[in-house]
Amino acid sequence: MNATLLYPLIFVVMLTGGTVGLLTNRDNILRLIISLELMLLGANTGFILVSLVYAHLLSQLFVILVLSVAAAEAAIGLGLLVVAYKRTGSIKFSTFNVLRG
Repeated sequence: MNATLLYPLIFVVMLTGGTVGLLTNRDNILRLIISLELMLLGANTGFILVSLVYAHLLSQLFVILVLSVAAAEAAIGLGLLVVAYKRTGSIKFSTFNVLRG
């Protein structure tokens, strides 16, 4: 299968899966973080597709930017998850109001 035919399919599946995960899993923080990561990786796949089809190097720079944002989001999200679990003993999103100063 040609790579230019595979990337749009992966792009759509990852973005749809991430969106469905965000909309359906409103209770578990870990699932929300994973859904956000899936959406960011889907966006990366879209940028790779643009880079392959149109030979733009700028989209490859956007891939690096999105990867760094995804890494920062994962680090902050998992840090908040650890703090919430230590304080409440649960990773439910409804217990996040405990983290207020």
